[in-house]
Amino acid sequence: MCIDPLSLVTTVLIKVIDTNNHRPQFSEPRYEVTVREDAPPETEALRLSASDQDEKNKLTFTLLSSTDPFSLRKFRLDPGTGVLYTAERLDHETMHQHTLTVMVRDQDIPVKRNLVRVIVNVEDTNDNAPWFTGTPYTGRVFESAAVGSRVLQVTALDKDKGQNAEIVYSIESGNQFIDDLTDIVRERESHKEWEECEGGRRTGKEMEKRNVANSFAIDPVLGTITVAKELDRSNKNQFELTVKATDQGTPPLSATATVDITVTISDNAKPKFTEKEFSAEVSETAPPGTFVSLVTATSQSSVFYQIKDGNMNGAFDINPNSGVVVTQRALDYETVPSYKLTVQGTNMAGQSTNATLLIHLKDENDNAPVFIQDEFTGMVSESSPVKSVVLTKDSTPLVIRALDMDRDANARLVYQIVEPFAHNYFAIDSSTGAIRTTTELDYEQRSHFRFSVQVHDMGIPRHFAERAANVTIKVIDVNDCPPQFSQDLYETTVLVPTYRGVEVIAVNASDADSGPNARLLYSIAEGNIGEKFKMDPVTGVISIQNVTQLRSRYELRVRVSDGRFSRMASVKINVRENKASSLRFTQSSYKAFVQENSLEKRTLAVIAAMGNQVNEPLFYTILNPDRRFEISRTSGVLSSTGIPFDREEQDTYEIVVEVSKEGKSSDLAHILVTVTVEDVNDNPPVFVNLPYHALVQKDAEVGHMIRQVTAIDADSEHNAKIKYHLQELNEYIHISSGGELSLEKPFEKDSLDSEFVVTVVATDGGEPPLSATVEVPITVVNKAIPVFEKPFYSLEILRTYNYTHLLSTSRLATLKGPG
Repeated sequence: MCIDPLSLVTTVLIKVIDTNNHRPQFSEPRYEVTVREDAPPETEALRLSASDQDEKNKLTFTLLSSTDPFSLRKFRLDPGTGVLYTAERLDHETMHQHTLTVMVRDQDIPVKRNLVRVIVNVEDTNDNAPWFTGTPYTGRVFESAAVGSRVLQVTALDKDKGQNAEIVYSIESGNQFIDDLTDIVRERESHKEWEECEGGRRTGKEMEKRNVANSFAIDPVLGTITVAKELDRSNKNQFELTVKATDQGTPPLSATATVDITVTISDNAKPKFTEKEFSAEVSETAPPGTFVSLVTATSQSSVFYQIKDGNMNGAFDINPNSGVVVTQRALDYETVPSYKLTVQGTNMAGQSTNATLLIHLKDENDNAPVFIQDEFTGMVSESSPVKSVVLTKDSTPLVIRALDMDRDANARLVYQIVEPFAHNYFAIDSSTGAIRTTTELDYEQRSHFRFSVQVHDMGIPRHFAERAANVTIKVIDVNDCPPQFSQDLYETTVLVPTYRGVEVIAVNASDADSGPNARLLYSIAEGNIGEKFKMDPVTGVISIQNVTQLRSRYELRVRVSDGRFSRMASVKINVRENKASSLRFTQSSYKAFVQENSLEKRTLAVIAAMGNQVNEPLFYTILNPDRRFEISRTSGVLSSTGIPFDREEQDTYEIVVEVSKEGKSSDLAHILVTVTVEDVNDNPPVFVNLPYHALVQKDAEVGHMIRQVTAIDADSEHNAKIKYHLQELNEYIHISSGGELSLEKPFEKDSLDSEFVVTVVATDGGEPPLSATVEVPITVVNKAIPVFEKPFYSLEILRTYNYTHLLSTSRLATLKGPG
């Protein structure tokens, strides 16, 4: 850009002056808010806000008008902030909604303004108590009125609304037994205590108040007062109820009203007994004619009394005019402890009513206590602390119990242990009969106690049980005694050559405990170098386990344990060759055979030795004893004991026999007898790899192998040779003697998706032969469904085989379908 040297360039700033051409705008087109009627004055009800697009215009808010002039006195508006406050306390019942008009204007010229409608809803609160419409209330009701009969209705209103105006009626006082017996309620907790005082007799005043309790009920919604129980003018004929009306507000408000109800009598009413239920007490030894009770009824005419029911055996009689009840026969508390008589009273008009007379017989001490059983048995652990309760076999406390047909003090029993020695160990609770220990017990010193317990009652005169009860207490053993070896050091010699299983020595230990606590387990703890020996954990017998490279001397440390305690002992075993013996066997070894499952005792072999003097006896012993074998000590005849053999469990036994001279422990020799168990066909074939299922394509060729079935037999040789055949011939399937199922005839066209089952029989070669069967389902499928060439594939690999190499491949036999 070129500038003429004779010209001048400058910048001109033009300022646009704002004029008041916009009206203020409220943030909302209409405001509505809710305020509780109990809100105090100067409570913020609403904050109005407005804006003006003109610059620097200060806005002023004004409470302009209201639909009801009354509303303007209730609110004030801060002109600067636009906050609407309550000016006075609001009242929902006077006006529940206030509609105000608020103006906002700016301070410029010309003044611009705007208006908005503000609606204030007054939320109701529970500020009005209910009030009754017609107090006081009075009513009358017949004494004979049925339960539920309407007496009168009370009505209360509430100026509030909704839940605050919902009223619930209740009887506050004048109808509750609690009003007159507050102190009695606090002292008596059970129903029995309410009805009994001063030795079991009810006081008249207390029963009168009880009889009128809750005589009336009120409908909580309608306020209708009805009869709640049968009325009785003799107890009370005037009721002054205080009825309460409570609204459902928060907090609830209430009002009360007095209701006076008078109970009147009907001219045609039935006789009314002074009590619904009379009670009396009489001794069981009272003679006939003894006064029992007086029952009375009131009526407009004279009343005739009679006993209608409950008078068993005619024990009582009643005077028909006076209502006096007396005894008529001898009484027995143990036979009938109480009577419930139904007494009927009838007036001259023929109207009748019933009352109940309960007569309780007073027990006299005329029965001795009797134990519920002659023998009581308990148990207690010897580890139980002093004062432990003796238990029964059901783990419940052992309680010696007796019964007394009498009552109260006459039946209150006292138990005591008779024998003085038992007091050193046990104590019995004199009132309950429970037995506890008084000292520590020791099973090893005394395992059981037997003593007797006597019982007597507290009546006058005092009676004892005719027969005392026998008590047996067993002391339960605990594992508190360690086992003890019979000796600390055992020593023996083993002559070589020797054989596996030959007994070396038996150690023995005992435990003072009993039962499971005395069950001992033996083990070799130390010194068993090369594991040459093994020890039976139950019998403590140490035997040869490995005969190779035996050392000349072993010193074992053996342990015995009862599960809690253990002890150790030493066993020294010397190993030496038997070079000096003059004894030799007639054979270098013996072989014998025994049939499996045989129960017969039979001779297996005759062991003979030489090298002894004429008439010098030799003695034969089995060094590795087995309960299936025994040997004659002097003749050397080895025989079976009749315990059956199971070849499948063990097919060969090696018996080590020792021959020795009398009194010469070093002059002996050993020989090995091998006993072979001959197999018997006692195991049927068993099919493996179950279940079987086969698929064959519809167009498979004749001879196609379908499935291989396999069975095994636990027997041996010919008894385990298995042949296969079909239980029923099948036109399509053939089975070879080796268990291979193959196709014998092509399938028909309609055989597709059909399934049939062939039953294969596997028979062993035993005598008699045993067999087993299995079902093989065969499904004919479409040629498009792939079928494996063989049902099983197997191969062997070396442990060093590279895992990335291909192990095997199989080809699915299928024909390619269309598409």
